Amino acid sequence: MDERTRTNTRVRAASKKSREEGVEEGIGIGVERGVKKGREEGRLEERMEIARNLLKLGVSREDVLEATGLTEAELGGLKRR
Repeated sequence: MDERTRTNTRVRAASKKSREEGVEEGIGIGVERGVKKGREEGRLEERMEIARNLLKLGVSREDVLEATGLTEAELGGLKRR
């Protein structure tokens, strides 16, 4: 095998390794984002459930908004469910 062939082989191997590392890094970033989004959605669902319970107990909408940190739009969405 001549020097040019050896160089091309090393370049291809390095390129393949770089691609594989990039894919692994991309997957890791995607997983992190997915976990973060899942946690955020879980917290929102928990706040919505608390709001439902408070409303059932007769707590005013204003107090529910303050206690849960929900927006008026989020609280309004409870009635549609």
